[in-house]
Amino acid sequence: MEHYDYDIFISFKNSTETGGDTPDKEVAARFYQSFASRGLRVFFSNATLQERGADSFMLELEKALEAARTLLLVFSDNEYLRDGWVRKEWATFMNLALADKGGERRIFLYSMDGTVGKPPVFLREYECFTNFEKALSHISNKRYLAHARQPFGKKEFFNTYWGILGSHDPCAAVQKFASSAQVLQNFPVYRIRQALRRNDRVGAGDLQELRRHAEEGNTMAAHLLAMYHRDVRHLDLSFSQQLRRSAHEHFIRRMGCEVDETADAGHEISLVVWQEKPEYNGAFSMAEMMADVLSAYGISYAFRVVQQPLDARPHELADNASRRVLAFFSEHFFDRDAGFMDWLIARKERLLLGMNAFSDELIPPPLRGCFTFDGSDAGITLACRELLGS
Repeated sequence: MEHYDYDIFISFKNSTETGGDTPDKEVAARFYQSFASRGLRVFFSNATLQERGADSFMLELEKALEAARTLLLVFSDNEYLRDGWVRKEWATFMNLALADKGGERRIFLYSMDGTVGKPPVFLREYECFTNFEKALSHISNKRYLAHARQPFGKKEFFNTYWGILGSHDPCAAVQKFASSAQVLQNFPVYRIRQALRRNDRVGAGDLQELRRHAEEGNTMAAHLLAMYHRDVRHLDLSFSQQLRRSAHEHFIRRMGCEVDETADAGHEISLVVWQEKPEYNGAFSMAEMMADVLSAYGISYAFRVVQQPLDARPHELADNASRRVLAFFSEHFFDRDAGFMDWLIARKERLLLGMNAFSDELIPPPLRGCFTFDGSDAGITLACRELLGS
């Protein structure tokens, strides 16, 4: 059983950009006094650090976060949750929670304006209170301060596999998820993909498993098997191409990309894949990996495949209400269609560009400065952090 020195760590934005006190500071102090009067051990920086006379602010915060069972985020504005110190505190605590073998760490939010709004995606699953007394009663209840261990689910798997919250350990992610009762369609692909990345020996059983999933229509399995035959065995190139074409057909049928021209309407994220020829390639694979992460976090998304020549009017590609747009390319095809290029430029502020390999010099000048990432582990991790932290 993990030992915690603090029952509750109160996180809040202390001062405004002009140096004045935020209203959050006063409410956080009220929570501190109320919790303390109930006999709870509380870390409240304005009081605790003063009592200790801490010289190293960040070091003391890290120690306190590591020693806390519960994190309470107090905020009057959703943007305050994206503030430097506040963001560091909840991101650090979430990373500690993932590594916590006892699984007792809990997170609660308190919105001072009486509405939940839309906090960063990472925080949306946690209970958010808008009434002070209800929050005080609920959080100070001992039952919630020692909660049962949470299962290692899909979200925990991707957080650890990609290192979204800072701890990058794909092997541990695979081992923990394999021993859980959770189901993830593409889990065999992630497991074998990691073995290939580590240059581990991939046995005949793994290849048979990939082949079976590919035959059942798993497009990521088909792509990984195709890449294995092309890059590792350096043979069976025709078989590799056949796999990619078959996977493309399965993908189009599954996503309905050929018939639903307004698939993106009403979704938070639009995933747009540029297709040079009818083959499932790295662009499709990157898009599906991002889709898996979005699904684990309960974020709505829609796929759209764009081919040369442009097969839809620009406004049909992604609904303007989409919070972010991800465009995936297997090669540098920005200059192939002026209409699509104009469409990308118009969405530059909320655009993420993903490619198998990237060179900033090859990005057209109008798109330079937008968020770019490649298909490496580090690239996928950065893209996940950008999407989920916004």
